[in-house]
Amino acid sequence: MAPHERASLKPDYSCDLWQFTEKGTVAGIKGNVDLNVLNGSKALSWFINKNEKDDDKMQFSNETTQAAVRDHIKQSVDKKLIEKSWLDKFDNGTMTNGDYGGLKLIIAQRSN
Repeated sequence: MAPHERASLKPDYSCDLWQFTEKGTVAGIKGNVDLNVLNGSKALSWFINKNEKDDDKMQFSNETTQAAVRDHIKQSVDKKLIEKSWLDKFDNGTMTNGDYGGLKLIIAQRSN
């Protein structure tokens, strides 16, 4: 849905966060995804209970955990649940905790 199409839509009830479609598209993710818009005065951090600094690039305390996360992403790419660009982002060290949290939800939904 293009931004100009969303602009003509309004939620049925007053809300701070509005899921305006379940048929959105996001580059790097195959299939439909939910799309939301902040509609009130609250920052995104209020909804996810994180400060923006908490959502920096992923850091690992040991190589075993890092390898397990990479393997999870690689298997999801191999199963064509997500695009390879996500694995590239992980390997480049630019994936955030928020990115991975969202990917886990998408992978779980598409695995069922």
